[in-house]
Amino acid sequence: MFTLEAIKTIKKSGTVAPSSKFLVKKMTKPIEDNDNVVIVEFGTGNGVITEGILDKITDKSQILSFELNEAMYLDALESLPEDDRLQLLNESALEFDKFLKEQDIEKVDYFVSSLPLSLLKKADIHYLMSKVTSLLSYGGMFIQYQYSLGKRDLLKGYFSSVRLGFTPLNFPPAFIYYCTMLG
Repeated sequence: MFTLEAIKTIKKSGTVAPSSKFLVKKMTKPIEDNDNVVIVEFGTGNGVITEGILDKITDKSQILSFELNEAMYLDALESLPEDDRLQLLNESALEFDKFLKEQDIEKVDYFVSSLPLSLLKKADIHYLMSKVTSLLSYGGMFIQYQYSLGKRDLLKGYFSSVRLGFTPLNFPPAFIYYCTMLG
């Protein structure tokens, strides 16, 4: 289902295949299993990265995962295990801050993003990154994968540190951006 829906909506999904276990491992590697970790995921897709996050966090942590594509959202609802730590939302990632406010969440420890930044309007990226950087906790991280290095300089404009990872064992091969704010 994922591949068919991804191809049908490629101008929004930005991919044709689910993330590999190798990409999931690299995306979730920095996440520490401290108590009360708040994670916001942009682009639930088929939920493989979401599951990788769930495997790394404690019972006192929580994930708010946003998936705009209704078919993918419904598929993730069905395929992901029922878990009190996870809240799936069929909403735009651009409005994530409204949901944080509703739940009295002031800071986010990790943002994990599968958004196709190369397909988003520059104004939407600025809008999103401005919110991300204002709500990222001290020592927190924004983790983003892309299939090119095209948005590296853009991310460097928002974060004081942008480290790069790469996984060739994904289709297509992917770059992982590990972005932090240094004191």
